[in-house]
Amino acid sequence: MPASRPLIFPLPLHLELVDETFHLSERVPVVIRPDASSAELQAARMVVADLTDRYQIALPLLHELEHDAGSPAIVMGMLGDSAVRRQAGYLDLLADRSWQRAEGYALSIDAGGVLIAGFDEEGLRYGTQSLRQILHQRAYVPELPGVLVCDAPRMPVRGLRMYLPGRADLVFFRRFLRDFASYFKYNTLILEMNAAMRLDRHPELNAGWIEFGRSMNTTRRSRPAGPGGQFQDSTHHDTGNFGVLEKDEVADLVAYARSLGIDVIPEIPTLTHAYYLLSRHRELAEIQAAEWPDTYCPLIDEVYDLVFDVLEEYIEVLEPRIVHIGHDEWRMPMHVCENCRGNDYRELFVQDVVRVHDFLTEHGVRTAMWGDHLLESVRENGEAGRPTKTADGYDFVKPGALTPKQVQEEIPKDILILNWFWNGDTRDAPAENERLLSEWGFEQVYGNFTPAMTHQDFLTRSQTPGILGGAPSSWAASSEENIGKDLMSTFVGCAGLVWSEQWLPEEDLATAIQGMMPDIRRNLRGVPAASEFGVEPEAVDVPLSLCEGLPLSVAAAAGEAFEAAASVPCPSVLLGRDVSFIRFSHASFLPARNEMSYFSIFNFADTAPLLGWYEIEYEDRYVITVPIRYGVNILSLRLPDEGADGLCYDGDSEPVPGQGDGVRQTWFEWQNPRLGKVIREVRLKATCGFFDTSGRGIPPNGVILLGLEIVPHVPVPETPLGYEDDDVYQL
Repeated sequence: MPASRPLIFPLPLHLELVDETFHLSERVPVVIRPDASSAELQAARMVVADLTDRYQIALPLLHELEHDAGSPAIVMGMLGDSAVRRQAGYLDLLADRSWQRAEGYALSIDAGGVLIAGFDEEGLRYGTQSLRQILHQRAYVPELPGVLVCDAPRMPVRGLRMYLPGRADLVFFRRFLRDFASYFKYNTLILEMNAAMRLDRHPELNAGWIEFGRSMNTTRRSRPAGPGGQFQDSTHHDTGNFGVLEKDEVADLVAYARSLGIDVIPEIPTLTHAYYLLSRHRELAEIQAAEWPDTYCPLIDEVYDLVFDVLEEYIEVLEPRIVHIGHDEWRMPMHVCENCRGNDYRELFVQDVVRVHDFLTEHGVRTAMWGDHLLESVRENGEAGRPTKTADGYDFVKPGALTPKQVQEEIPKDILILNWFWNGDTRDAPAENERLLSEWGFEQVYGNFTPAMTHQDFLTRSQTPGILGGAPSSWAASSEENIGKDLMSTFVGCAGLVWSEQWLPEEDLATAIQGMMPDIRRNLRGVPAASEFGVEPEAVDVPLSLCEGLPLSVAAAAGEAFEAAASVPCPSVLLGRDVSFIRFSHASFLPARNEMSYFSIFNFADTAPLLGWYEIEYEDRYVITVPIRYGVNILSLRLPDEGADGLCYDGDSEPVPGQGDGVRQTWFEWQNPRLGKVIREVRLKATCGFFDTSGRGIPPNGVILLGLEIVPHVPVPETPLGYEDDDVYQL
């Protein structure tokens, strides 16, 4: 069994277990009001779809007038609905006012049925997602445990910050929105756009965007250096997965997000991180000698003709309430640009912010921006700038921060500030920074949010006036592989911080998330797990425990009582079976370091150390190779800690029987793409000479195969399904 997990996550305000169960069958309808809204219909259909697809239980969807009020049912609706209110009154839920506020819900499961009562449409949606989480913990025909849940969010803005996905990931991303973001009760998506949407007014930006991404990938770089070797802004050229989406594709994605109660805030970088604007407009750059300029000159009027055209085109397609304009990491050399030389760069920053803000205001759109250049404690004194020297010996000065007086008097206070400098582990006096922004009249959202806030007095700090919530960030292409490998701890953990009144300690969070991983993986992948087929796996004889890569003495050091065969040239298991799935129980001898995907944008996969691979050979000698990557589908025998490095997206970690909790195995499930073809043999092979993203060879390691299970093909039944009486079934 996988590691333990909460029944519902984020943890609800109130959850009481009831000593009853509710048995689901096709006689149980889902009941909604006759004039149900599109949001109510969507919620009801999610429940029907889950039970149909995962358990093959087809529930009817009925209006309350079609249903006998005394019979078992799943009743869904808002508190004002007569059937919902009647049932809520019977269950004494109306007396509890804790959930009767925006986005709140009550969920009851007992022997008589299920009730989801939303205070509003959003509350109904989140109550439905909580029911889905309970459903998904049942492997076969579900009997639901009795519970009484009253719940509502702690913070109004619960966001994720990501890149616009590429075309190949659009279907995945819709699953991500429905079955992850909404599932964990997020309601905001900050989506960086750049030139990854078709721009009819400026097609040259799309062409330049593709050229820029190809240049980075073909030269094996994640960012270009400036003319003097200076450290330029990060590029984000994997937005759109290096390509361009059509307007209708983007509009459809945003409309789908909104149908799930997720507000989309496009992030359209201005001033800085402006590669997408300047790839074909070098004449507008602050440093025109740069190979790929990252910052525009705010004293060139034509800059704003281009910027406002782009903003207007995005506004027409997305119809946003808020646009995020970037403005972080302004770090090009000062006084190099002929236009800007001799000017006060702080005033240039103010003028640019105000000009873009006023344009958006004229279009009825609120401005959001990163706040680092509003604080001298973060970006130092802006009058003198920040002296810097590159590895090539180039001395220059970078712009600093505005003065408090400038911020108070010149920056519009309706701008929403993204505060990424909240982390006391990396910044001095972060609480003072957010207090200043609050006193100056800004609303804030914690940006680049992580569960590290758990031990940084979050309860007190989050009550600072104007702090609305938090948004963890993804800084790599929006794919299942990147999100699964890098962001489970951050994305799931932060959902708990911004929703709940109570939080799991960081040391317990990884265990809980790993326990949720089979459900998360099933949701994001959209592919049934082996357990859903109802076929018991068969254990395959593995002689001792096959290992590859290190000698026995190292294996013994990793797990004292472990019995492992010495490394042999090619450990193998003869199979000779037609199988649907193979389940590998394996572990690495030692931990390895899993790097973030953005460290190698041209090769995401190898940010996870390749420890080895399985060669699966069919009887026709065709071979499929299955990589073994640390933190993707394998962990070490002994985890170094319970932090993010102890998570495994495509594997389930559990104790090795007879070895105690200190020795772990990872179960990894491989689905056979060639059904009906006999697999002759499975071979385990070790990597030799794998280098990480910085070019360093990884320390010696090894892989041990502890066990192997197969899910075999099933013979045709002698009696067709549904005919149990042989006398009935006759030719």
